[in-house]
Amino acid sequence: MEKSRPNLIPESLDARTDDKFTHDELIALLKRATSLQDRANERVYTTEDIVAAASELDIDPDVVRDAAADLLRRRERDIVPMPFDTRIQIAAEGEHLRIIVPPLRFRIRTTVLELWPGRGRLTRRPWGTAEEFRTQDLTVRVGVFRPLVGRDNRSSNTESPALLLEYGTRTTSLLAGYSDGEQRWLESVINDFLSTNGAPSLEHPDESAA
Repeated sequence: MEKSRPNLIPESLDARTDDKFTHDELIALLKRATSLQDRANERVYTTEDIVAAASELDIDPDVVRDAAADLLRRRERDIVPMPFDTRIQIAAEGEHLRIIVPPLRFRIRTTVLELWPGRGRLTRRPWGTAEEFRTQDLTVRVGVFRPLVGRDNRSSNTESPALLLEYGTRTTSLLAGYSDGEQRWLESVINDFLSTNGAPSLEHPDESAA
């Protein structure tokens, strides 16, 4: 009578069709996966690579190309570093940018600029009114502000460097009396926000047009 042969394959490695792994195999698999992930993170993707990936989600190729072009344009604009001792406060939450400009010495009015996709609001407090505007019509630049004086709104002879907010026929100064570094910093921050959030979105329609 022929004796049965002993099973020389360890029980843990027998029947490899089941979805079970030993502790050593687990460690080896995690190391392998980490290595593959690191290689994937180092890969550089072209616009057409992104278009191909987006097509799997039924995203319009033209929308993807426009978004990629916008991102490339944003790279060309560097954000000016924030002055370390500025008192200006900035808070960005999703598609909402809020800038609080405290009063300078011997002044009492605080200015608050808020931006959303498609709309903005500038408030001066206390004793100030709120100005509403459409962000797609807003231009922000550092320049020289000449305040209007008198009942006939004549231009003053005094000039003050400031951050100019221009929308339509209106020009409002911001940061008059603040340093050039602070003005350049906020100019870059606001323009960077407008480059991606200037137009109304479906979630935040242009309320000023209503």
